[in-house]
Amino acid sequence: MEFSLPIGDRTIRFDCPNDTVLGRAKWLLQKEPGTIAWLDRMAPDEVLWDIGANIGVYALYAAIIRGCRVLAFEPAAANYFGLNSNIVLNGIDGLVQAYCLALDRAARLDAMQMRDHLVGTALHTFGEAKDYKGERFTPAWRQGAIALSIDMLVGEFGATFPNHVKIDVDGLETAVVQGGARTFADPRLRSVLVEVDLNDQREVGQIAQVLEAGGLVRDDDVPGNHVRAVEGTRIFNLVYRRAGSAATGPRPA
Repeated sequence: MEFSLPIGDRTIRFDCPNDTVLGRAKWLLQKEPGTIAWLDRMAPDEVLWDIGANIGVYALYAAIIRGCRVLAFEPAAANYFGLNSNIVLNGIDGLVQAYCLALDRAARLDAMQMRDHLVGTALHTFGEAKDYKGERFTPAWRQGAIALSIDMLVGEFGATFPNHVKIDVDGLETAVVQGGARTFADPRLRSVLVEVDLNDQREVGQIAQVLEAGGLVRDDDVPGNHVRAVEGTRIFNLVYRRAGSAATGPRPA
């Protein structure tokens, strides 16, 4: 089934093979309003890296509504298929390029610990079978995967440099951030959004250490950004911006 979401004078189309994907499409604007507000600060032709893109709801929003160029990273095979289906359906392969790749602090081969094989699901992990709370689980199956670091993608593979980076990898955010220290210190990098559990102050501190060392400052003035209580956690999207740059509101695409 196909679902279309009109936003202003534009429309995002989604390939929806199941109710999970349909829900992600229908609730794009409501699930994380702070993420939408952050994306609305971006100017046309800026570059967003969407790390942990799933089926690409935010990548599609950034490209179609904001006019950004997007590199979307999603290592789970079913989600990667769904992500590319949405790119094709919207005819935006000139704006969004998807890579079936995990991000980590260094390059390595390992396995995705998969909860299932359905399009649009989440909470799979790369490496150890530990969830976002640090608790072990038994995967339904294991999918081979390769990981590279942010700095390696930029420095060795010549990936288009990001102006903005979104990181949502269900508990592995610290490793991803630590693998991008050089990139985050580059003045071309303007902002970062990273999902954390505020109950895990060690994670929050380690992420802050890397980003602040790169000259980024925490921005708590993002409209609609709020804590989401999920099974004993306090999930929150930390937003950091380049020190000295103004936190602006929505700009026209």
